[in-house]
Amino acid sequence: MEDFRRSSISSGVLSTDQWLQIFKCFYDAGFKGISLTGGEPTLNPDWLSMLKYCKDLGYVSTELTSNLLTLGRYKEQLPGVDYITKFKVSLDTFNKERFYYLTRVDALENVLSNINFLVGLGFNVQLNRVTMRSTQEELIEYVEHASKLNVSIKLLDLVYYKGSNSDNDIDEWASEFISSEFTWLYLKNHIKDFGNMESDQRYGWQTSYKKMNIILKDSKLTKRSKRCQTCPLYCQEGIFTVRIASDGTISTCPDYKNELSYIDGVRALQDKSLTERLKNIFKEFKIKEGYHFEEYVRKL
Repeated sequence: MEDFRRSSISSGVLSTDQWLQIFKCFYDAGFKGISLTGGEPTLNPDWLSMLKYCKDLGYVSTELTSNLLTLGRYKEQLPGVDYITKFKVSLDTFNKERFYYLTRVDALENVLSNINFLVGLGFNVQLNRVTMRSTQEELIEYVEHASKLNVSIKLLDLVYYKGSNSDNDIDEWASEFISSEFTWLYLKNHIKDFGNMESDQRYGWQTSYKKMNIILKDSKLTKRSKRCQTCPLYCQEGIFTVRIASDGTISTCPDYKNELSYIDGVRALQDKSLTERLKNIFKEFKIKEGYHFEEYVRKL
């Protein structure tokens, strides 16, 4: 990830060997799932070999989150690849004009072509889209269109990270946020034969349409450790994942102000303490999820 670096991007990024060493420490500490995300991870020419290393190591989940704009560079390498468990595609619209408005590139047809290419090779492809009140009507067409592609969908609720934006954006978040329950009910009322809402252990909820699985990510259902209760940047997601920034900064928290504790991955590799420190983080992820949304809103 490019976010949550403690050093400027001009200072460089981890070498491939450093990435692999960190992945090994995470695996030894108990973690069994990894997703390369961004920025855009396919700009790193070694992303395929990184995922293969993780799969060979024993990772159960080896995923890539991408906008697919640069996938063409790797099409000759992808046939026969069996070490990528999921391609997660950031795609907020099937409308060509809106796609250009959001991305500033006229490339929707290229992205759709690459999605079909991956599906044709037998890859598990998931489309990611953020849900907002102002664009909820577009969800109907989005679901209908996606159902024809032989993909799955993850609908993410809008998350506000304290410190990442100006205080004025709190009002915008409050006006745009819609819950996963509301999203499901809206689609259920507008799409014939839309599925029931069922529990999903990792993300909150899931449903279906025709043969397509739909995940409804619910950041209101979070994991909170003891340190969350005194956190100055009490966030919507809680302890949701471990982030490795491209300079080796390792953290469980979306710390845009650089105020919270973190692990210097490069230094921890050098003094051989990384695996043991990651084991302590792994223990925190064994806590149960809970509903903390009202508390989060109060702290805003």
